[in-house]
Amino acid sequence: MVRTSKPALAAKAAANAATSASTKKIVWRGQPITLHGTCHQCPILSHMHKDLRVYKLISLIPRGKVATYGGVAKAIKSGPRGVGQALRRNPFAPGVPCHRVVNANRALHGFRGSVDPSCNDLQDKLTLLTNEGVLVADHIVDTNCMYTFTPEDIASIDKDDD
Repeated sequence: MVRTSKPALAAKAAANAATSASTKKIVWRGQPITLHGTCHQCPILSHMHKDLRVYKLISLIPRGKVATYGGVAKAIKSGPRGVGQALRRNPFAPGVPCHRVVNANRALHGFRGSVDPSCNDLQDKLTLLTNEGVLVADHIVDTNCMYTFTPEDIASIDKDDD
């Protein structure tokens, strides 16, 4: 039988209470989502909150436009690699249009977790974008198709009732 000390049990109870006290339930895109804890309490669940901010923001990119990983990152005060990882995990695709995010050079990069230019995934990204009216030549998006997030876009992603 393994015995746990009283201080260890108390610490565990306090951590559980803190986590349950900071649980937040929201409905987004018709799906209930529960956000638990804070960054210091549970880093994995914190990723879900950060990912949700990415998904909300890229949902504002209109058809026919794209943004860069860096542009998304700057808007949410994150890093472009973190944005790419969130998009790789996107459970809401294609409703949350991760295909509308390109690299800093406006090149098609990454889709469904693949970065191999010869794979079908990037061809699918190209097809989705061109079907939406994005102008692409040699896998580079035309500058007129770039979207810049507005202050209103950025403010809207922290609302819970979207």
